[in-house]
Amino acid sequence: MYVYDFDNGKVSNPRYFEEEGIIGSVGFNWSKNSDMLYVSNFNLIPEKIDQGLMILKDDKTKLSKIKTFITGIDGNVDEACWTAVSPDAKRLYVCSFSTNVLGTYELDETGMVTKNIGFEKRGDNAPIEDSKDIYVTPDNKFVYFLGSLTSYSISRFDITKDGVAYKSLYNIEATKDKIGQTGVYDLGGLDGFDIEK
Repeated sequence: MYVYDFDNGKVSNPRYFEEEGIIGSVGFNWSKNSDMLYVSNFNLIPEKIDQGLMILKDDKTKLSKIKTFITGIDGNVDEACWTAVSPDAKRLYVCSFSTNVLGTYELDETGMVTKNIGFEKRGDNAPIEDSKDIYVTPDNKFVYFLGSLTSYSISRFDITKDGVAYKSLYNIEATKDKIGQTGVYDLGGLDGFDIEK
């Protein structure tokens, strides 16, 4: 994981974190104070299975690992992917590519991850190795979860006090005729915006 400072287009102060056995980092978000990074890790060796979510401290000179969390149910190799912070900065969400699980983590007032609230699996058409990106609505009521490689879908979760609850699946019209044909498309990202009337 590399971090740089930018000032008027100039790059400075490079710093990085690496650790043997953590093969790929995918998702990342800054804490609300921009002093911590929430990083999801992919392709972990078995001894690092509890490091699907890693919290890095940025002291402006180096990145240091300060905490890790498991991202799969029952220690599964879930291949954590994208991450998202809730609009109120009280929760962090991590999606798992392989097992189609959405993990919910509680954040304290400093932005530190304090605990895993729970995991919720996508329902309906959820083949393995299908989930990628997530989007939290600005009203903090829903999380949308992208099925990217086989289902070509968007799943909706309601945000609850206990985490999230799976509610429904929508098949994307433009890719609907290829559902079930793995790899025809690779829908890599999901975003949303408000439309004012």
